[in-house]
Amino acid sequence: MFNIIQKKENGFNKIILSDKKGKCNAEILPECGAILNAFTIFKKGNVVNIIEGYENGEDFNENCESKGFRSAKLSPFVCRLKNGIYLYKKKEHKVKGYYHGKHALHGLIYRKPFQVVKTKKSKDSAWILLRYTYRADDTGYPFFYTCDIRYELQKNYKLIITTTITNNGKTKIPISDGWHPYFTLGRSINDLTMQMNVSGKLVFDNELIPTGKTEAFTHFSKFSTIGETAFDHCFKIKKGYKSALQLKNPENGLVLKIQPKKAYPFLQIYTAPHRKSIAIENLSAAPDAFNNKIGLLVLEKNKSKKFTTAYQVNV
Repeated sequence: MFNIIQKKENGFNKIILSDKKGKCNAEILPECGAILNAFTIFKKGNVVNIIEGYENGEDFNENCESKGFRSAKLSPFVCRLKNGIYLYKKKEHKVKGYYHGKHALHGLIYRKPFQVVKTKKSKDSAWILLRYTYRADDTGYPFFYTCDIRYELQKNYKLIITTTITNNGKTKIPISDGWHPYFTLGRSINDLTMQMNVSGKLVFDNELIPTGKTEAFTHFSKFSTIGETAFDHCFKIKKGYKSALQLKNPENGLVLKIQPKKAYPFLQIYTAPHRKSIAIENLSAAPDAFNNKIGLLVLEKNKSKKFTTAYQVNV
């Protein structure tokens, strides 16, 4: 039996998708960029939240950026945009956005309030559709589009997240899409094991901007302990695998599987300094795609594009 709960708590207006039988909850915050703030699994009497989110509304408002954009929606560009500048149709644009040093980070809508369009529950699932309409709010991205986000909680601890971008303007628009969740399976990431199905790693310069080259990466082709490994890298996902990445806690047996559809061919991985969680980011394009064009989508007017990923937890 599935249920949808709406409540105000800790300064948040929460929507919780709940599988009572499977004892699994997904907590979504529409007014905070439609982020997934918790994905809770009940295992043998213990509660495990596999998402590192925000404690309360004040925490989000004051620390969204400093805590690493936890669970942020990345749109209309992902990761870094070099110097915040790009050329489109022979015209230079510079976004206002958020800057870390001289580069713009993580798009323009991660703090925007989304509206609830529809909710539905049944015996097999519960889902919610959220919407934000971007109206050329930043002069550096003078385009119009709608971002729809659909969260669906299914049986057996599976959460499917589909983003639909619709071009509402009169011209083609450059667009990329992604997510920035931080996952934790109940202990330090140093103790977790990980397996990745990737075909290579994008080479970055010393400012974490892709050079256009790709190099081999095979270290986590089989389950290996993360240990002290530090990540801030982007990978190309291998075709033909349902799961792009698996993360496992050998102590309690929890396994998280990241299962993107083909519209998300890149995986960005970042290890937070506190080593409590690991960011595993589905991306439709490479960092700085507005400049390097790696994976960049140019969306026709009145057209839409869907980007889907799933988080499957095996208990």
